[in-house]
Amino acid sequence: MEINDFLPWDSYSPLTAERLSIVADKLRKARDGTLKLYDPIGGDTPWSHGCRAHVRQIKAVLDSAKEYEWLTILPDEEPLRFTFAIGGVPIRFYRGTPEEMPEHHLYRTFAEIRQLQLVLIPEVRKKAKVLRMAIELNAEGSASEISLVELDVAGTPLNRYSIPEMVAKSNVVPAQTQAIELPPLEPEPIENTQSDAEKKNQVKKKNA
Repeated sequence: MEINDFLPWDSYSPLTAERLSIVADKLRKARDGTLKLYDPIGGDTPWSHGCRAHVRQIKAVLDSAKEYEWLTILPDEEPLRFTFAIGGVPIRFYRGTPEEMPEHHLYRTFAEIRQLQLVLIPEVRKKAKVLRMAIELNAEGSASEISLVELDVAGTPLNRYSIPEMVAKSNVVPAQTQAIELPPLEPEPIENTQSDAEKKNQVKKKNA
């Protein structure tokens, strides 16, 4: 089945482009940061590397939840079955493509079902489907693309949104010195401080 492109905020108003990019950026940096730690000669395997990347990504989202009030962590009985919520909308992430999702990510967990019952926006609660962030890797093992995937309750992918990378906003305003316009200079007359007697003496000396 072909997956269509969609704009998440049309169906889920809390899922703004900025919020999705922030979370995706945290996941991307956490995963890419583990590449320099990967040491096959020292005994690391793709499995152990994948485990490290997964827990580092969980840690990144946990730390971000302390920074952003719209990002929350949903309690679950299984620690590694990690679920977070953006504006109350539950989401999980996995490594892979939108078309090839691990089977255990196809369906809602009890944490997701419980969270959807608490969503205060009726339209979102009514339309909400299964949402996942798919993290695709390139040949070097770094995150090449992260997408938000929408599935129906049967686990069939329906729509996806390719999340753009964060663009750093600069608050620095270039300092510009304003030109100061000065009026033209007008030379002031030099006051003659010589007394009349001094002037007469100078004339006598010249005539002498």
